[in-house]
Amino acid sequence: MLIAKLHYLICLHLYIIIKTSDCSYNAIGVLTMINYKTIGMKIRERRLHAGLSQERLAELCDVGTTHISHIETGNCIPSLRTFIAIVNSLSCSADELLCDELNKAEQTYSTEISKILEDCTSKELMVMTDTLISLKHSLRKIPEL
Repeated sequence: MLIAKLHYLICLHLYIIIKTSDCSYNAIGVLTMINYKTIGMKIRERRLHAGLSQERLAELCDVGTTHISHIETGNCIPSLRTFIAIVNSLSCSADELLCDELNKAEQTYSTEISKILEDCTSKELMVMTDTLISLKHSLRKIPEL
């Protein structure tokens, strides 16, 4: 009886988590959740890089400053209209903000790496290249990646 109650409570808890979260299934059928906190952090990084305050971004997107703050902290999920307004206001692509949630984001990451390397000296590029080669080799030894 106790095991049945425990099983019921665990199932109920999982059901509540799934129903209150944005979930999807990845390519191999595993349940995944969208990480809005990461998306919000990327929006914040882009906003700061663009030299915009939360107030100015809110004006450009026709939403309140508090709403932008909640989006950036992952406490609020933007509507598609608001998300498109944010993307256009920050002059970036949607996949730049969503790349951590996409299955096919290689081009976005390659572009991001290229931007990071743009102002590097030859010596810095040499060190980073060696580091990336070592990192790639190590990552490929991990079976689940």
